[in-house]
Amino acid sequence: TNNGTKDISLNRTHIWKDFSYAFSAPNGGERSGAVMTREQQDGGNFILPSGESYRSTYAFELPPDFFNAAGTYTLRTYIDHTYSNEVTFELYDCGRPQEVKEQ
Repeated sequence: TNNGTKDISLNRTHIWKDFSYAFSAPNGGERSGAVMTREQQDGGNFILPSGESYRSTYAFELPPDFFNAAGTYTLRTYIDHTYSNEVTFELYDCGRPQEVKEQ
């Protein structure tokens, strides 16, 4: 959402270009993550009027071994090096999956 009083010009290639992800263990100990920059070809400028919103989606291609521990995960997006959005979620360790046997 453009919360300013003036219309702004955005380039679609900048919307999902820069993002970061991080992990925090339940005990608050280890933290890890990375800042990612991706190249995007399908851009184009557009005007976002004051008070209007723009929505788009992107499937994050994170390392497959990243979401393998219980703890808090955070994904942050940036537009032109300016913080934009953040999603935080928690994964819990529910024990090892058990084989279900039919009776």
